[in-house]
Amino acid sequence: MKKEGLRLVTLIFAMLVLFGMTSCAENSGNDKGESSLDGVEGSEGSVSTDTTDDQGADNTDYVFSLLSDGTYGISSYTNTTEHEITIPEAYNGKAVTQILSHAFKDADQLTSVIIPDSITNIGIAAFSGCSSLENMTLPFVGDCKKDPTSEQQYPLGYIFGKTSYPGGAKTEQMFRLDRYHRSEIYYIPASLKKVTVTDGIILNGAFFGCTMMEEIVLDDGVVAIKGGAFTLCENLTTVVIGEGVTEIEAEAFSHLDSLKNVTIGKNVRSIGNLAFAHCDALETITIPYQVRMIEAYAFRYCKNMKSIVFNNTSGWYRDGYGYPIRTQMTVTDPALNAINLTDEYDDDTWKR
Repeated sequence: MKKEGLRLVTLIFAMLVLFGMTSCAENSGNDKGESSLDGVEGSEGSVSTDTTDDQGADNTDYVFSLLSDGTYGISSYTNTTEHEITIPEAYNGKAVTQILSHAFKDADQLTSVIIPDSITNIGIAAFSGCSSLENMTLPFVGDCKKDPTSEQQYPLGYIFGKTSYPGGAKTEQMFRLDRYHRSEIYYIPASLKKVTVTDGIILNGAFFGCTMMEEIVLDDGVVAIKGGAFTLCENLTTVVIGEGVTEIEAEAFSHLDSLKNVTIGKNVRSIGNLAFAHCDALETITIPYQVRMIEAYAFRYCKNMKSIVFNNTSGWYRDGYGYPIRTQMTVTDPALNAINLTDEYDDDTWKR
């Protein structure tokens, strides 16, 4: 009997450990629903409504929930007049790590929101109804921060939810989740023109169909841009890629008809197949010093390209399509580079 009792206790403990090891996607809410408790890690704990925390900071605009890991989550926002906010990194001396589902629901006066890097989870529909939002800074795209090896991620629309509201643009987003490609309808503020991402990775479909977007800034904390991340962002005009990115994958920025201004970070080493193909408005681009490979068709059909500047002009050659012939190339003439990479030799891979 004692052995059976010991086995039972061991089994119960193992089950508790197993169920405690949930992924960040599970912690940040079920995409099938928009429960107000989505986004809470473990039990919600107590809710604090103090006017100031014990560090003296004025946090009267927020309601905080104490999470099971000892950090805080924001469960609601009460200010109805403030237009620009920076979400606090700490409360009562502890980190603020989560924004719970519907926390900023119908905060339609907000025009700018900065979310700090301390936030690791954002619940579904956390910003539903924020119909005046123009500018947003995010520590990641989707529900939670991913490591560089991840291949699955909710798209931008996740934090705005699947319920319509006045000023919300109905946006179909295709993305990869649970090893499969999914399509969901989200309602993203039509007013949202600029998004800055400070950390993480930009996966396939992250900004799919975000036709309202005009400017994307990927800060130095962003380490990867996957293929198809910006598909159908038809009004995107400006992209800034920070110094954390080393590779721009295939088709990352293809078919962006309005794209005019691209800044590629100095640590990018390769530009993938069709990465900027069919960017009709793109006229000039600079290839950073560290780039060692430009794959075939990277700039194909960029019909208005006038100048491609190479910061490092030594040692370039091209491998002909279908036959690996190393043809040395001179890349000191930006105008000639534009012709060669968009038309004359666009089906070759360029290397050095």
